[in-house]
Amino acid sequence: MSGTHPSDEVLQQYALDSVTSTPGEIDHIRNCPVCREAVAAYGMLATALKEQPAPAFGFDLAASVIARLGAPREKKRKEGGALTGILIALIVLVPAWLFRKSAYFVFTDMSAIFYWLLLVAAGIAVGLFLLRLHRKYQDVINLINK
Repeated sequence: MSGTHPSDEVLQQYALDSVTSTPGEIDHIRNCPVCREAVAAYGMLATALKEQPAPAFGFDLAASVIARLGAPREKKRKEGGALTGILIALIVLVPAWLFRKSAYFVFTDMSAIFYWLLLVAAGIAVGLFLLRLHRKYQDVINLINK
């Protein structure tokens, strides 16, 4: 028997499953009355904890947590979307109103190729945005399904 006792973690592990302990630790615990007493106390504690009934809530905890997590985000998204829409409308409509007469002459002298290039560029930008949005949606769905 050595002069030092094994740590509490070793004694707790021995109380739960003595097979995982080293031969030196097992020998010390079997021959040391202080360690045997500690192991017995840990064993009684583990048995008492196993006998405790599993806690049960009177409500669906997962649904409650998800509802609380989702509610503030939805509100922020709606407020952010409305604010973004108003900002875009102001950025587009105010200059359009101020330069309405001169803008008409600017766009009447341009060729059809310019309009088609503008339309194709806008289509590509919208397509890439939708693709990114779809991938983000798939990532969220995969995260939920795990």
